[in-house]
Amino acid sequence: MHKEDSSKNIGFYSQKQFLDLVPVSVATLYNGISDGRFPQPVKLGGRSNFFYKAHVHALIEKGDWRLALPLNQE
Repeated sequence: MHKEDSSKNIGFYSQKQFLDLVPVSVATLYNGISDGRFPQPVKLGGRSNFFYKAHVHALIEKGDWRLALPLNQE
């Protein structure tokens, strides 16, 4: 892994940035956090939620966050 690749995983994403990267609703985000599909947020003061960049990139690479749709939608 290159130095610039590893440095992109250092730090945090705000909840808004997380939702820009993982396009789900806020309700789906909180349901996913409670059922373990999404990483737990951390509080860095105040009421704001932040997510470790490394956890977000791992989630995106894994791709398990997407909800499967039924094949027969009639």
